[in-house]
This record gives sequence, C-alpha cells and structure tokens, in this order.
Amino acid sequence: MGFVTKLINNPSFKGLLVLWLVAVLVFLAIAGPYWDMQSILETPEKISGYSLFGCILFLGFFRVRKHLSVFSLIKARWWFAAHTIGGLLALALYIFHVESLWPQGTGYVQLLAGLMILVTVSGCLGYLIEKIFPKRLTQQEDEILYSQVPEAIYQIKTEAENLMLEVNKSIGSETLSRHYIETLQWFFQKPRFKLSHIFGSRSAEHWLSQQFSTVERYLDENEKKYSEKLEQLARKKLAVDNSYAVQTVMKTWLLFHVPLSAALILMSLWHLLLVNIYVV
Repeated sequence: MGFVTKLINNPSFKGLLVLWLVAVLVFLAIAGPYWDMQSILETPEKISGYSLFGCILFLGFFRVRKHLSVFSLIKARWWFAAHTIGGLLALALYIFHVESLWPQGTGYVQLLAGLMILVTVSGCLGYLIEKIFPKRLTQQEDEILYSQVPEAIYQIKTEAENLMLEVNKSIGSETLSRHYIETLQWFFQKPRFKLSHIFGSRSAEHWLSQQFSTVERYLDENEKKYSEKLEQLARKKLAVDNSYAVQTVMKTWLLFHVPLSAALILMSLWHLLLVNIYVV
C-alpha cells in the first residue's frame, strides 16, 4: 500500500495520468458521434478523418513549439510525454478511420497508410532511444558534444603517439611502441566498436583490457608506467567512441522521423483536399 500511495502522490505520475485521461476522453468524444452516425447508415469517416488530421497536426507542432517562447514555460519532458501519448492516440484514430491496418484504395491512399505506419514505427523507436541513450550519456564523467568528437579523438591520438615517442627516447625499448603500431594505433585513429556502444555491450572494454594484459607480461616496471598512461588514454578514447555512437543514433533517427512526419502531414492535407473536392 505504501508503494501505491507514494506512486499516486508522485507529481510525474499525476501528470501522466492526466495526459492519458485527456487522450481517452478525446477518443471517446470522437467515437461517440462516429458510432451514432454509423448506426443511422450515414458516412462517419469525416469525423474520424478530421480528428486524425487534427491529431497529426498537433504531433507536428512538437517540433515547431521549440521556436515559440510562449511554450518554453512547459518542461520538455511534458511535451515529450504529450507527443508520445498523442502518437498512440493518432494510431488508434487511424485504425478507427481505416477500420484496418492497411486500407483498400488507390496508390496515394496506400502511400498515406505506409507513411502513417512508418512514422508510428519510427516514433516507437524514438521513444526507446529517448529513454535509454540520454541516460547513458549522463553516466559518463565528461560529456562530449557531437561536433567535438573529431577534435577530441585527434587530441587523444596525438597524446598517445607522443607518449610512444617518449618511451623510445627515455627507455629505448620498442616493445610497447611496436604493440601500439600493430594493434592499438588502429583503435586510436577514429571511432571504433560502434555497434558495441549502441547496444550497450562491453565487448570494446574486454578487447581493450585484453590488449593491455597481453603486452604487460613482456614489459619491465618502467615500461608498465607508460602502459598505464596509454591505457588511460585508451579508456578516454572509449568514452568518446561511446558518445559518438549514441549521438549518431539519436541524430540519424531524427533524419528519418522528422521528414517522414512532414511527408505525412502534406499527404494528409492532400487527402483532405481530394475528399472535400471530389467526394460528394
């Protein structure tokens, strides 16, 4: 009971509950007149169609509101929650309007249905990305912006190469520097293990640990000090790679979802005009 009471008193839970309640009430407000018209053998498609178009416009407003200062007073997480719940409402209205997942009709109607499904799928994927990836970025000690990744990798690579030159000059041994050239230089050149970072696997860390544990058995005490410094640089590079992989997914997803959403709005408007002009 204590957990339930705590959950009910949570402001975030209350806010989400209100948003869900509004979505359900909107759906019922549309479904009532729809069923009434259907029961008297009239065509209720305009009710569901206009409602769906209005919902799609509301979802498209999610991107525009960032440029309007009056809406900046509402926290981004509430906009995201409203966008997510609104997307599910749009899917329900779409099925309600079409009475199936894939409608019968001309080519442009099927294109419109395909856009609706693609936007919904990409939206669901975006929800998972938004819930998982930002948290993984904040877990890092130093957060690196996407535009700073090339410079950060170049600096780490330069430090590693200078460290290897220092090893050769001060110690005269080439064991560590040879290992660097044969194995680790590849790692420092550019972002690596993208899939490992995207899926949260630890294979990149295991590979890095294996490389240093393999070479350390052939190093003396002085060389091990340089090996520890090189490993610190490698771990730093690993964090940069993780930031790059995660932010690449987030940016790439937007390149799909936003244009698809814009195309859906334009095609919906075209469909609306055709219905009002040619359908009596």
